[in-house]
Amino acid sequence: APEGFEVETLDEVGTDYVGTLEPDTGGFGVDMWRGSDRARIDRLLPRLQPSLSPTLSDLTRRLLLSSARAPVGPVGGRNLVAVRAERLAAMGYPADALELLRLLPAKQRDADSARQIADLAWRTYDLVGGCAEVAEAVGQFGADIYWQQAQIFCQLSAGKTAEAALGL
Repeated sequence: APEGFEVETLDEVGTDYVGTLEPDTGGFGVDMWRGSDRARIDRLLPRLQPSLSPTLSDLTRRLLLSSARAPVGPVGGRNLVAVRAERLAAMGYPADALELLRLLPAKQRDADSARQIADLAWRTYDLVGGCAEVAEAVGQFGADIYWQQAQIFCQLSAGKTAEAALGL
């Protein structure tokens, strides 16, 4: 056996694999992306559209919610979780999209995914959850116009009219 310790750096931990469906709950297998090129998936996934076919709609939903290893290749576009959530919301599944996004660790959320979480929380009637995301995001991402407006909305909904008036 070798003596001493060897130190190697670990690859960055990605979250593109997260999902709410496992194979035993209707999801596809962990190897569903095997043999797929990451650049191609980055290009094609955002093009998924809602379908009038219940079968195709169900298959697309299961694809987007399945927990599986990410496709191989350099990460060039947005986080696949954010893209998957965006497509789910466009298909009329905002609760599924929100549940998927909430699987992202807070430190791996960017301004885009935080905004999606807030918007989806409000679309699913979770005012408190959306406003909690806004409070966290304002401190983390600064106060661009979206976050300023969202913060004023949250202040008004909480009855903090003086703070909201100041923000206006």
